[in-house]
Amino acid sequence: MGLGDGAPCPAADWVLGYVSYAGGFLVLCTNSTVAATLFEPAHKVHQVGELATVPLAPSLARPALIKLAHKLAARRKQTFAASSSSSAASSDESDGEEDPETDAGTPLAGRFEFDREPDALLPAPPARSPARPFWQRRFAPRTAVKTKPAEPKMDESDAEGSRPTSPPLETATTALELSSSPAAKPAAATVLAPSAVSDAAANKEFHASRRALDKKIVQELERELLGMYWSPTADISRSMQHKQEQNPASPGPPGGGLTEPLTRLPMWRRVDRRFWWNEHLANIDGLRELTLCLQQGCVRQVTVPLALHDGYTPLDPNDAPASPASLSIELTLISRRSIERAGLRYQRRGVDSNGSVANMCETEFLIKVERDGVQHVASFVQTRGSIPVFWTQSPWALKPPPMLARTPEESHIALAKHFEKQTKLYGKQYIMNLAETQGKEAVVVDAFREQVALLDREDVSWGEFDFHRVCSGMRFERVVQLIDRMEPELEEIGCFWTTSKQVYSTQIGVVRTNCIDCLDRTNVVQSALARRVLNKHLMHLGITTQVEDGQHDQLDMAFNGIWADK
Repeated sequence: MGLGDGAPCPAADWVLGYVSYAGGFLVLCTNSTVAATLFEPAHKVHQVGELATVPLAPSLARPALIKLAHKLAARRKQTFAASSSSSAASSDESDGEEDPETDAGTPLAGRFEFDREPDALLPAPPARSPARPFWQRRFAPRTAVKTKPAEPKMDESDAEGSRPTSPPLETATTALELSSSPAAKPAAATVLAPSAVSDAAANKEFHASRRALDKKIVQELERELLGMYWSPTADISRSMQHKQEQNPASPGPPGGGLTEPLTRLPMWRRVDRRFWWNEHLANIDGLRELTLCLQQGCVRQVTVPLALHDGYTPLDPNDAPASPASLSIELTLISRRSIERAGLRYQRRGVDSNGSVANMCETEFLIKVERDGVQHVASFVQTRGSIPVFWTQSPWALKPPPMLARTPEESHIALAKHFEKQTKLYGKQYIMNLAETQGKEAVVVDAFREQVALLDREDVSWGEFDFHRVCSGMRFERVVQLIDRMEPELEEIGCFWTTSKQVYSTQIGVVRTNCIDCLDRTNVVQSALARRVLNKHLMHLGITTQVEDGQHDQLDMAFNGIWADK
């Protein structure tokens, strides 16, 4: 589908779901870009770039499909024209010869029969009448009620029986409107009853309001679904270690976690439902097989050439060829936002009664390096989420102070449910709280600390780092103090390291990071933790030394770039 990294996919007509309101709409993805490729060329990750909604009512579906088909055909023409122009330019640069057809004024893309074929097969798009002001529009009545003409009344003051009196004002006005309509009968024979006028107005108002509501629903869908990610062949909702555990041959499967498990099942049966954002749109029998499984979050990938130092040694000196001058390192960042307790900032805070917290997000950092003909991949998973106690903030203030809600006993029950889920999913939980331990944020931090102490679980440990106080004045380099302090816990947690034949290590826990919004402070610390894993992995592969500590300018720029875009 893709034309390369970041290239558009002009004809990616994928089904995203079905909206059942007002007769039904089919939601399609008509344009996308390739955000990453996971280990195999076929495992591309796409990002939704453009949507189209097709009504399922027969009278509305055909015009919408014709319009969409013409739009896609025009886009294909532009793509062929651009590619043909670039190939013609490269041909001119290579041999310097002129193309007689191009010089004659005929576009190069016009010589392809395929370009003209879609237009020949498609019917003409429906014609649209020009818009007119509402006072010039004529609305024909829905029904015309024929009534017997009223007998003329004689004026009693006229002794000789002269002219009849004029009809009432409403009757005259209605007759005038009917006579001005081209489809109307003569006014003397056709008169619209007042009840019919009111019914037509109510019917018109109902359809107008329904069209306005349909438009709002479509706009909301576009706002929500644009920018989401999917892959038709790879399950991007699960980490590499989770996929390796799904394989029946675990813990040492063929492929070592680099191959997709359960490929015979459709994607909607393989994905983690915590990260399936359009599940409610695909909840129809027969449509799930055609529907993409969208994921909200971030997918970034970059490839960096890394020059090797003089002390580089192959992992297997007996079988390895001569040492290369450089290696290619591929960095991939996949962030998965949970559908549980999703909502807007300030309106979704804390935990709910089921143990789900706001802004819950799983972030996986992948490192791929080929050493001596073997592909090595490391995966490091972190989580973030709101402070898991009941608390709120006012949405009407600029910097509202956090406030506790409900009782400490209720908060403890919800917090216990939260960490019960997290330990089952990820193993040991190392909490790193970055919110202020003094000041207005301290009220929820103190409650969080007390509830974790009451939890008394060996697989849940507490840590805190007052980010604003230590790193004030944009001195983010002081985060290294936190990383050094967490070194024992990070060594215990480890990371997932695999090749196509062997699993070297697994990750037995995660660092759960949070501040108040789980945004800026959390992102800085998570990127520092990922950088520490990158340095360690390069040293394990013999690519960098302890003295270098993995510091390379080009690698630093690429690493900081993917985390800044997140």
